[in-house]
Amino acid sequence: MRTFLALAIATTMALGWPCAFPDGKGNPYTPTELPPGEPQVHWSMSEVKSPTPACIVENRLYFASQNIANCLDLETGKKIWGAELVSNIVTPPCFVSGRAIFCDKVGNVYSIDSSNGKVIDKASTSSGIVAPPIVISGLIYVSSTSGKVVSFTPDLKEQMSVDLETPLSCSPIITSQGLFQQTSDGTIYIVNPENGAILSNIKADPPIGQMCQNDGLINIPVQSGITRLKGDQRIPIELPSSPSCMVAVPGGPLVVGTSFGLYGISGDKLSWSMKTEKPVSAVSANSEIAVFGCAGGLVAGVRLKDGEVLWKATMAGDIAHPIPIIHDGLVVSSSKSVTFFKLWDLNPEPSIIDLGHVPTGEIATGSFSMSNPANSTGPVQVICTSEKQEITINPGNAIIVPGGKAFFNVVLDSTGIKEGKYSTTITIKTKTSSYKVVVGYNIVPQPFVAELKLGDPIMKMKRGTQKWEVKLDSPPFLQSNRTMVPLRAISESFGPKVTYVKDGCPGSGRVDITLGGTIIYHCIGTNMLTLKLPGKQPEAKTFDTASVIVAGRTFVPIRFIAEAFLATVNWDANTKTVIITYQPP
Repeated sequence: MRTFLALAIATTMALGWPCAFPDGKGNPYTPTELPPGEPQVHWSMSEVKSPTPACIVENRLYFASQNIANCLDLETGKKIWGAELVSNIVTPPCFVSGRAIFCDKVGNVYSIDSSNGKVIDKASTSSGIVAPPIVISGLIYVSSTSGKVVSFTPDLKEQMSVDLETPLSCSPIITSQGLFQQTSDGTIYIVNPENGAILSNIKADPPIGQMCQNDGLINIPVQSGITRLKGDQRIPIELPSSPSCMVAVPGGPLVVGTSFGLYGISGDKLSWSMKTEKPVSAVSANSEIAVFGCAGGLVAGVRLKDGEVLWKATMAGDIAHPIPIIHDGLVVSSSKSVTFFKLWDLNPEPSIIDLGHVPTGEIATGSFSMSNPANSTGPVQVICTSEKQEITINPGNAIIVPGGKAFFNVVLDSTGIKEGKYSTTITIKTKTSSYKVVVGYNIVPQPFVAELKLGDPIMKMKRGTQKWEVKLDSPPFLQSNRTMVPLRAISESFGPKVTYVKDGCPGSGRVDITLGGTIIYHCIGTNMLTLKLPGKQPEAKTFDTASVIVAGRTFVPIRFIAEAFLATVNWDANTKTVIITYQPP
């Protein structure tokens, strides 16, 4: 059998959303990426009655309201033109070669100059049109209630016609095998799209909506759920209620709306589901999210892989299928209005905060900010909550004006928290969306803090709220601009074990200083030490001041010894005091 892959590539896809099913396969799907933000109303036109879903091409929006074809400026929502037609229009229009194509309920097809709204050409199918016209490779395909499928050129010259003799309420789809058209009795006819010859047919259950195809599967909505066809194989998917709309994502799930909720189907299995308060009436998708609408005006975005709700918005009326997705937002038609929602990225910076090592009982702080873009349509209120009570956010809520930025302080009170590594999530909610900031912290024991003042034999110690003093045999002194302290000060300050080896070095003794798995070997009277870390080879280090023996006591330069154990050493020049802080691991 001849293949029709060339026809399966819709040349108009680069224009934006030129028809209800821009992939030519019955799917309201586009690969267009959306910003990872939330929708805000950019403009809304409420003085329209029963508007159809729109098609969007080159910053213009085309839709119908009763028997009026309309063109709006996408950015401003201002009307560019309106054209009065013979009868009411219930399907979204399509666009091809500079012309907006509208079909009315009595079977008229209109080719309108998109620049000025003048009807250039008109044709008739002699019966009603309730299925959206589609554009495939520059041709317009129209299905009528009499059973005819007709293709036209942009100037409405008939190219192909086939009479299937059974009412048609859904649009055809194009596959590599040909044009697939389902009739009201369920029969799927495979037609040569060039000459209208019927190639074969498939018997199926009567449909209750638009079929679609992707990844080799034809999906038919039926009373009990979805029937998936793959060659001769039929895969029934039962749902709690009848489908109302669906979209098949290439390489992804089939997303189905029903009167009870939204369902994600992969292969022959239900991969996720979510309940809705009112029936789902519209669904569209890109490669990452599905956008759905409900009777009553709810519009929401869900993640395709798991159905998690990313944002919600509301408008008046029942949402019409499909919902065009464009690069920065959504155009949603309801029974009462047409609204352009732009998505604004309010993602917090940073989205990950590392508070580091926090001693028990101490306070640690971090911060993040959120910005509302300057071209946003209005202020956004954000409310912050933490999943753990030891984390507080200040301020807890804020209103961010367009072009503004809000800063939030994250405060951790570690009192009463057990030692260990933690991670928690801050949730920032707006009216229609939510964002997350992950906060990580490691609760550790309180550090040892030792203060040694030059000439003073009293070493002051502190750990948390505990304070004590240690009297040394000799006070610290300065040598070559380095603070020299007795070895005992090291062992008493943060706990290393000091061992004296009388003949450990040629001509002098050696001190071995051990803390945990770290060992320092030092020959007294030299400016060298050997550092042995756990699992590593010993490493020789040199410092600028040698240790000395004064009055029988060994004095060492405290900075080099302490820092070898990852303690910090600070100098207070005003009080001539060296401060050693050691954080136990």
